[in-house]
Amino acid sequence: MVMVDRVLHSSREDTETVFEIREDNILLEDGHLTLAGLIENMTQSCACRMGCNCLLDGTPVKIGVVGEIKNCTLERLPKVGEILHTHVCIMEEVMHLTLAGVVVMAGEETIATSRLKIAIV
Repeated sequence: MVMVDRVLHSSREDTETVFEIREDNILLEDGHLTLAGLIENMTQSCACRMGCNCLLDGTPVKIGVVGEIKNCTLERLPKVGEILHTHVCIMEEVMHLTLAGVVVMAGEETIATSRLKIAIV
């Protein structure tokens, strides 16, 4: 399942992705994307950053595993037709662990935030 439509910006420190919620998304409930869908969008946005960095470095794309989801806040669930802008900001990278702060916006409204700890395998 693809939960990112495109990458608007990516650097070593941050990434921004866009995702339109469509009616055929399997993570919908009553016309809204579920919390699981928002978290999947967050994790795939983090993966996009890693993929872009690997392309820049000329190395094979690495696999990441979410080790921890912390401080997750949800203001509201987005509905079908809304476009999400997901911002990933790298807070710390140590060896094979990355700590990322993630903010999901619908228009000008912040609808979800989280901190993700990702292990590179």
